[in-house]
Amino acid sequence: MFDYHYNLEAEHYYSSPFYEWPVIWMPLLDANDAVSAAKVSSVSCMGSPVIWWAGIPCVLYVFLCWIFKRDKKAGFLVIAYLAQYLPWMPIKRITFIYHYFPAILFVILMMGYTMRDMINRFSWGKKAITIYLVTAVICFFIFFPVISGLPVSMEYSLRLRWLKDWILVL
Repeated sequence: MFDYHYNLEAEHYYSSPFYEWPVIWMPLLDANDAVSAAKVSSVSCMGSPVIWWAGIPCVLYVFLCWIFKRDKKAGFLVIAYLAQYLPWMPIKRITFIYHYFPAILFVILMMGYTMRDMINRFSWGKKAITIYLVTAVICFFIFFPVISGLPVSMEYSLRLRWLKDWILVL
């Protein structure tokens, strides 16, 4: 399997290198259809920006807890995350954001680890986490139409283009 991925030569517009995945630089448009003159339906392969972007500092925090506190739970999470992410780094073939999906499961666990520490260390921790979780739920519902194929207006879909390369609908 490693040999196949290492030596495959191909090109694709929606491909992206491993270092772009955590920031969702290039989502993958899986399907797109004009449902009517006013509505489009698309399925975009991407994660929630609120979860993925907040996950980046959480990964760093858990890594530091493993190194400096010698926390075994943090070490397990870091090793499990890297076991999913590191093998894609030397791959020279085109890769896509969905290759990061197994790693994001461990990012979410690291977010839970970080949230636990926030609640235990800061008086404002519970309130901040509650606000964050409400924001994550709202973001899910905002992006649900373009990740699920639900018909929506073209204007709505285009407003979700938060980054230049986010082509979530054609």
